[in-house]
Amino acid sequence: MNKSNYLLDLPDDIQTLIYKHVFKSCLEQIENKNARELYDFYDILAKSKLCYSINTRDSRDSCNIYLYRRYYIRHDHKLSKIKYIEYPISFVSLDLLYIQAIIEEFALIIYNDNNENRRLMRLHRSRSGIYNLEYTGNSFRIFIDKNKLSCRVDLEKAIVLGYDLIYYSLKLINILELNPYDYYDDINGIFEWLENYSLLEGYIITNNIVTVQLSC
Repeated sequence: MNKSNYLLDLPDDIQTLIYKHVFKSCLEQIENKNARELYDFYDILAKSKLCYSINTRDSRDSCNIYLYRRYYIRHDHKLSKIKYIEYPISFVSLDLLYIQAIIEEFALIIYNDNNENRRLMRLHRSRSGIYNLEYTGNSFRIFIDKNKLSCRVDLEKAIVLGYDLIYYSLKLINILELNPYDYYDDINGIFEWLENYSLLEGYIITNNIVTVQLSC
């Protein structure tokens, strides 16, 4: 039986109109979804420990997300390839292996926390694509699932939630006194550094890695 594609049998001008309609509908769906993500971002940012002072495409202009909202919700396929978000820190711990182990293990506990009061944050993290935290000694890396980021709002939401995951991991380690062998008070030193450097000034994307710029 000969199965023909009736769409291709139509005149070119009719095909063009059909494709325009289909692609317009697809773009509208993407924009609507990303626009909803923008409102999620406003809510997350209002509750975050990270102060927001990020720059737009032109680094000389202070960012106004509402003013540049079309830029922030525009689909960008390059963002779906992001591997991890890195937060460089200048505080260097003296006992790397111990500090690395306790921070990374405790971050997993927080990430997988089933506490009823924290379900909303877990939902946000899941949607942002965050799945792991790594401490390297001079930076924190928040790893992102592929294809989770579709626009700038998604990326900046992941940056904010990643910072909060690091912040609360360190804070709760201190509160619960889970660092009895931290002879150099490294965890508290890292936490104090993070509290002081809580201003997000921008980020750079290089080779599918996002480097966050923090200041005090």
